[in-house]
Amino acid sequence: MENAELVPGLPWHMAVQCLARAPLTSLWGVCPAWQELLYTSEFFQRLRSDLGMPAFQWLYALLHTDEGVLCWSAYDPLASTWHLLPPMPDDVEFQLSGSGCNRWRSHPVQCVSTPGKLVVVAGSKSGGRRLQPALDRPLVFEAEERRWRRGAPFRVPRRWCVCGGVEDNKVFVASGCGVEWDVAVSKLAEIYDVDADAWGPAEAVRSSKFSGEGMSAVAVAGKLHMVSGKGVMIRDGAVYDPAGGVWSKMSPSLLNGWTDPCVGMDERFYALEESSGRLKAYNSLQETWVTVVESRGLQRVSQLVGSEGRICGIIAGEMGIVVVDLAAKPVPRVLEVDTPMGCPVAIHVLRRMGHLQVGPGYRIPPTQSPQHTITHNSDYNRGDVTLKDV
Repeated sequence: MENAELVPGLPWHMAVQCLARAPLTSLWGVCPAWQELLYTSEFFQRLRSDLGMPAFQWLYALLHTDEGVLCWSAYDPLASTWHLLPPMPDDVEFQLSGSGCNRWRSHPVQCVSTPGKLVVVAGSKSGGRRLQPALDRPLVFEAEERRWRRGAPFRVPRRWCVCGGVEDNKVFVASGCGVEWDVAVSKLAEIYDVDADAWGPAEAVRSSKFSGEGMSAVAVAGKLHMVSGKGVMIRDGAVYDPAGGVWSKMSPSLLNGWTDPCVGMDERFYALEESSGRLKAYNSLQETWVTVVESRGLQRVSQLVGSEGRICGIIAGEMGIVVVDLAAKPVPRVLEVDTPMGCPVAIHVLRRMGHLQVGPGYRIPPTQSPQHTITHNSDYNRGDVTLKDV
């Protein structure tokens, strides 16, 4: 690779320095050497990171197929292709919805992402007449190594908990319930060090109101923010400072505007009103919410994630993911990405997968057509993904 002439007349190391400063979209599809640089050179990715350039990130989605199978797939936004991940370890069973009178209620599969890792934290499974936690330990996907591993066991397995990412590859897990609801578990908080594969204590939650549903802790300005919602008469908001290990109350203006899915990006809160399709940003100085985009395509959207100026969300009951490009000019643009083989259940953004071969024609070649049965031991790539305005 280092013997290849990336830019005519320039030594390899100087050419890499130049290319590392260019947008990824301008490097895609130019020549095989540049393509290989994008997908296989760790030096190139580290150099871009040191220069403060945007990381090469993919969108990861847990898909529920028509056959009732759950599988993870990752979307490469440069090549517009989907890649099937290896199966999760163990024969994991998740129940996604209730039964009987509670058929309307959904049971989320809760995940947290760090820059290079995807961590499946919690879910529900059938346990006779009542639901039980689906996992006794987190499941960690290493993006660069393209493999899953089992994490250290939970102190108490739970579902319907609060989870969020903390700096330095750590995962915060709090509240929720185990096999049976317990007040002690509803206030229990822990932090998982993904690199060290070890759990450590965190200050207990002050209220049990956060144990009634699965929710994300939104990270902004180094702190985790959470709002109780379904199943409680009076909503409550709490803020946890991992550095100091202390809890504090949320400001009323932030709490009042946080009525539906919320995500933190670029040190700002973005909340979505599902009924109206309004995406709002929170101005912490003026303590007000301002509408940044309104679209019918944002109605019924949930589970927001955000990175590099783009916010993604799941379209309820459909095979699609909505993307809001806030950097688009003159106004933000709302797009939809089709999912390859099922409805998304959970989504996250993290670095691209490693160990992928770059094929001729400057794209990663499909190994399986969309009409074939999906198997876990192959890469499912789709080069005709629809990206459309909504």
